[in-house]
Amino acid sequence: MTQIYAPTWGSYSVPVPKGRKEVGDLRKKGRELEKRIHKQTAQLSKTKKELKEAISADKKAKKSLKKISAELEMETGKLEEANTALKVLMKQGIEDKKELEETVLLNVKKLIVP
Repeated sequence: MTQIYAPTWGSYSVPVPKGRKEVGDLRKKGRELEKRIHKQTAQLSKTKKELKEAISADKKAKKSLKKISAELEMETGKLEEANTALKVLMKQGIEDKKELEETVLLNVKKLIVP
């Protein structure tokens, strides 16, 4: 038996159906294929929507992190300045304490030893 082939599509050739049963089988397979295509298309659309939402959430999180990072850098700078100022004040306080101790000691020596 020789099969008759329809025109080729790319490198594929499709056999021409011989009878009603083959035509019915092809139609059934075509409907099944369409159902699969619709199902896969719906799944792809759902996945695409989920990915867009995830990307949007990611962008929002990155923007928020960038803002928080900038705020932390600013606060770090302020704290470093305050720390430097406190170190200077502490050093000055220690020097003033030593000077006061020396003055008190000198005054006590003057009062005790005329």
